[in-house]
Amino acid sequence: MVDLKHDFPRLEQGDADSEKATLLDRIAGGELRDVTLNMAQIDTLVAEFESLSDDHKSKVFRYMLLKSNEMQRKLDGNTNDKLTGFLSPDESRQQIGTQIARLQAEIHGQADKSLLEHTHLIYFDMDGLKQINDNLGHEAGDEAFRRLGESMQAHFGKDQVIGRLGGDEFFMIMEGDLTPDEIREIVRASIQDIVMWDNSNPPTPYPVSASIGVSDFSNIAESEGISTSEIMGNIIATADANMYEDKKATKADRLEVLRQRAQNGDTQSETIDPPSPPFGNQPT
Repeated sequence: MVDLKHDFPRLEQGDADSEKATLLDRIAGGELRDVTLNMAQIDTLVAEFESLSDDHKSKVFRYMLLKSNEMQRKLDGNTNDKLTGFLSPDESRQQIGTQIARLQAEIHGQADKSLLEHTHLIYFDMDGLKQINDNLGHEAGDEAFRRLGESMQAHFGKDQVIGRLGGDEFFMIMEGDLTPDEIREIVRASIQDIVMWDNSNPPTPYPVSASIGVSDFSNIAESEGISTSEIMGNIIATADANMYEDKKATKADRLEVLRQRAQNGDTQSETIDPPSPPFGNQPT
C-alpha cells in the first residue's frame, strides 16, 4: 500500500520494484501525462491523502502544485538563464519555494527536524567580474559567465540545483552534514580555474572567485502562519549577510592568490568531491 505519510514527498529514485517510485515520483514531478492509473491505484492514493490532517494536506498539495508548475515551465522552455545555463531568476525563486514546501510537508508531525539544518542555501556572487568588464570588456564578462556555468555543471553535474538570482548573484541548494567552511571550499573549487587574459605582453590574468554565504532551512520549524515568500526572504537574507562577511574577510587575498597561480601556469589544486545532488534527479 502506498503510504503518503511516510513516503511522500521524499522521492525514492531508482526503486525498481516499488509502486511508490512509479506513482509518487511522477505525481510529485507533475508527470501525470506519462502515467496511466487504474482505479485501485487512484483509490489508494486518494485514501492516503484523505487520511492526512488538514494542515498536512495543504502542505502536500502546495508541494504537488509547485512541482507540477515546475514541469510545465520546463516544457515551455522558460526556466534557464541563457548565459550560464543555470535556472533563470524567476525559476530560481520558484525552485526555492518548492524546496520550502517539500520540507514543510516532510517534517510535518515529525519530532526530528534535523533535515532542515542539513539542507543549505548557498548564496554567492562572482569576485573579479568588475575587473574583467572594466579591462577586457563586457563580451569577456559574458564569457566568464558562460565558463562559470560550464565549470560548475562539470563539477557538480547538470542535476544540481543552481540558479541565477540576478546580475552576478547565484544560489545553490545542497543537502548534507557539511559545515559552512566545507561548503565554501566545495563551491570555490568548482570555479577556481576560470581565468580571463588580456593581450598585453606578458598577458595579465583576471581570475574569478566567489564570495559565499550559507544558511540552512531551520526557520521552517517556526514558520506556522508565515508565508512561503517571507520564509524564503529570511533564508536568503541570512545567506546574503554571511556572503558579505565572507567578501570582506577574504576577497582581495583570494584573487591575488589565484592571479599568482594563473601567472605561474598553475590553475589546478586539490578539490573536495561535492555531495550527491539533493532531492533526487532534477530534470533540466
